[in-house]
Amino acid sequence: MRKNYPLIYEGDLRERYLNHKKGGGAIWNIFYLHCLNPAKWPIFDQHTFRAMHFLQSGKICEIGSTNRIKYEQYQNEFLPFIEGFAQFNRRKTDQAFFALGQFLRKATGYV
Repeated sequence: MRKNYPLIYEGDLRERYLNHKKGGGAIWNIFYLHCLNPAKWPIFDQHTFRAMHFLQSGKICEIGSTNRIKYEQYQNEFLPFIEGFAQFNRRKTDQAFFALGQFLRKATGYV
């Protein structure tokens, strides 16, 4: 565990933890980045992705199935999207997207 997720990482975080060719799963690696710097790296998982997509399109969509796709969705879609909420408390924003995404998973047949 410490090999992949040390308490202090001196290298290029993007190159190591947002790269599908490196070790660890996309969601775990993004969570690690969030733990290192929550203000810079927002939480990202199936629920936050589902919430983002719904707010943008009005449709429920699931997160990509491969690490490569998840990294692309995080960097190219989610990070720019979340910047639109920069004036709000980041932790509360994370919680709100997570809760909305969980609700949408259960409401799929109704929306």
